[in-house]
Amino acid sequence: AMEKVIPLGSPRCDVLENESYKKRFVKNFYKDNPELKGKRILLFAPTFRGGGMGNCSYPIEKFEADKIFDSIEEDWVIAVKMHPYLQERPNCSDKYKSRLIDFTSEYDINDLLFVTDLLVTDYSSVIFEASLLNIPMMFYAFDLYDYIASRDFYYDFEGFVPGKIVFSENELINCINAKDFESEKVNGFKNKFFDDLDGKSSKR
Repeated sequence: AMEKVIPLGSPRCDVLENESYKKRFVKNFYKDNPELKGKRILLFAPTFRGGGMGNCSYPIEKFEADKIFDSIEEDWVIAVKMHPYLQERPNCSDKYKSRLIDFTSEYDINDLLFVTDLLVTDYSSVIFEASLLNIPMMFYAFDLYDYIASRDFYYDFEGFVPGKIVFSENELINCINAKDFESEKVNGFKNKFFDDLDGKSSKR
């Protein structure tokens, strides 16, 4: 019954409202990654396809970093945060090596949001945390209809997500260049799913 559910909020999100934590993380992040200072960071954080650990994959040929770098402005870097179950990693040619950074085994994804200018994901729940920080998001959902057929969602994906949905890499590139992220959707999404934006869920 609904009255048995107590909406205390998500303790995981408290840190997103904590300014001193954020400042400390950002400072340490750029100390450890000085080459990223002044760059725009695209965080690529896809989820897996398949059953779960040991039985999942990501079709990495769908994310050709070279093709993206060839077409977007030079101050963009791509930080990769693959789902911990995934073995696949995007790769690129030598000329772009310094702009493709794999943070899969470093940093918590919520912490990386503090330095993210654009989140590119598909079906990951990280969109809830990202919405709290008002981060522009793009949904690279090339297999949306297959995914719905095999797994489906709690909500109608297309009406639900707080950002632009793209179905191909060309579309992804064009929208990055046009800054067409539909970020006006973020606020409504945040207000729909979070009652208390006060960073006090753990306390509650």
